[in-house]
Amino acid sequence: MKNNEDIQRINSLIDLYFDASASLAEERELRRLLAATSVRSPKIDEARAVMGLMAEERKQSRRSRILPWRIAAGVAASMAVVLMLGVGLMSKGGDHSQAFDNRCIAYTGMAEISDAADVMSLFDDQLRMIDDAARAVETDIAGQLSVLAEISTL
Repeated sequence: MKNNEDIQRINSLIDLYFDASASLAEERELRRLLAATSVRSPKIDEARAVMGLMAEERKQSRRSRILPWRIAAGVAASMAVVLMLGVGLMSKGGDHSQAFDNRCIAYTGMAEISDAADVMSLFDDQLRMIDDAARAVETDIAGQLSVLAEISTL
């Protein structure tokens, strides 16, 4: 893309973009044209930088909205594993003294883990994940509350 008409189109779209009057279709066209051209100029480089920054901001914004749900799902899955281990140990029928015969068995995916050290390591990892997730949720909530406090003082 080196002909003069294409460069003129890019420059006119850049002007519209920076004037905040470009439509979504024009913004998409500008992104496509900027990606396709090898022409370098201060105006084109600035538009690339600004549009790249805006795209990264949108991506980060989406991640921050999704992250608490991923943490909650991880916490729920970890808690389910811990509960299944506990219920499995406690639900052995009859004499409960046999429920604690020093055997450790865990099921993860389609595999059975019967080595006590591996089971305890898995258990510790799950507890660590729960703790990390709880801390992350706590930090996120604290951050959101501080933003709300700042807004309410305006």
